[in-house]
Amino acid sequence: MKKTLLYFPSSHTLIVNYMLTMALKNLFLAWFLFNFVYGTDCPSNFIEIDGECYFKQHVDVLQDFIDINKNLENMDILNIGYQEWIDGRLTYLYLGNQNISTIPDSIGLLKDLIRLDLEKNNISTLPEGVCSIYPYYSQLNLSDNKICPPYPYCFDYIGKQETNDCESFNCPEDYTEIQGECYYNDHLQILKSIIDTNAALQGLTPLELGKDVGFQHWDNGMLSHLNLINNNLTVLPENLCDVYPTLQSFDVSNNSICPPYPPCFEYIGYQNTQACDDAAAHNTNISSGKVSDNSELIFFHNSSSELHSEKFQNDLDILQSFIENNESIKGM
Repeated sequence: MKKTLLYFPSSHTLIVNYMLTMALKNLFLAWFLFNFVYGTDCPSNFIEIDGECYFKQHVDVLQDFIDINKNLENMDILNIGYQEWIDGRLTYLYLGNQNISTIPDSIGLLKDLIRLDLEKNNISTLPEGVCSIYPYYSQLNLSDNKICPPYPYCFDYIGKQETNDCESFNCPEDYTEIQGECYYNDHLQILKSIIDTNAALQGLTPLELGKDVGFQHWDNGMLSHLNLINNNLTVLPENLCDVYPTLQSFDVSNNSICPPYPPCFEYIGYQNTQACDDAAAHNTNISSGKVSDNSELIFFHNSSSELHSEKFQNDLDILQSFIENNESIKGM
């Protein structure tokens, strides 16, 4: 006959077990209360991802990109391309060279986006929703895609596209085709006026301005950057004021431009005014024989073009244009 041994824990063991049980309960309660009080509590219309709050509409747009582009399939929302967020809102999105073929119409919900870069993809059409953010909210880079007309209503022309597969392609009205790209006639005429009024520039074509020193940059057929430093300029034409308010950067410093300046300018940067007559110098508070330096007023004069880290790609584009248009620094 087997004997059954009964085990009766000592009172000491019972006390230890009780204390351990209570300690675990207290630890769990403390953890729960900590998360309840200090845990992520996202505002309305925000969702929590990895302990951070993100504006749901912006997250949804990124998910739409993933859902309609096979190349992005199964990717984590916060890991597609390069993103910058401020206060949980998407402010910069780089999706260049991602083999993207389709842009979701929900793109128009990204009202906080300062810059969207979709260069070097396989995009052939644009949704109308893009006009909800461009050009008033966001800068948009679509270069090196395959976008054919007709374009959404907010575009007259989209430059730097592979158009061989387009059924028909012609420059829009008021644009001129030069070497396969379209340029806005009024802006070409302004550059021509600069050439016509400055003897040192005679013989140049509009697109050659800044080729040796300085640079010019065009976005979708519109002049966006003009740098003519150290080009022996003496005069600025009045029609420069027609484009100046829309330029993202402008610099004509290190020239010999005398006042009076066109009405949209008060100062034009560092100038050698030795050849200016006394009357002109007096009218602008510049003494004859002196150098005027007001360059701090030239760069990014438009408040909407203040420098932000979100726009770094745009700045790189400018530097690259400078390199490409100056033989002495090519290859840098």
